[in-house]
Amino acid sequence: MSAMDALIFIRDIVIGYYLADFLTGLGHWVEDTYFDENTRYVGSLAIDNVIHHKDPRRMVQYNFIETISTTVMVMTPIYFVLLLAFGNSTVVHSLMFFTMIVNQIHKWSHMSVVPPIVRWLQLHNIIINPQNHRAHHTNGFRTNYCIIHEQLNWLYDSIGLWDMMESGLGVFGIYPKQR
Repeated sequence: MSAMDALIFIRDIVIGYYLADFLTGLGHWVEDTYFDENTRYVGSLAIDNVIHHKDPRRMVQYNFIETISTTVMVMTPIYFVLLLAFGNSTVVHSLMFFTMIVNQIHKWSHMSVVPPIVRWLQLHNIIINPQNHRAHHTNGFRTNYCIIHEQLNWLYDSIGLWDMMESGLGVFGIYPKQR
């Protein structure tokens, strides 16, 4: 592998990392804004989120497989579609890797004690840290939806991205659940 190939490889991992943060943030926003346990077809998937908002630390009791299983179940078919559409792409692999472990990263932001490497990643803002994630739980679950890292939450929140999308969907008769 040449130096240029290595740089392209790293660039593609970073693109996947940022795409995963935005797309999981988008999914998180949809879930918080439109879904609850009574939502037709997806209510059973929303139950964990409803429970998490009532008891944020409950998720720390789950093992790794329990933590990531729902995301892996939802994302695996999408992963194969992306592979068919884009081929054996580092961006696709990175996107899927970070997407599939998003709930583990989220879980670490609620834990009092984490492995040293995780704490280092949190301290260097490579993955979301407890202080920054707390904003989601203290702002009525209306901000800071991206939970892989918080590097762009400030931008999305300051431009009102989520509110604009909510208004846009309202044009089509799609309205948020009662809060």
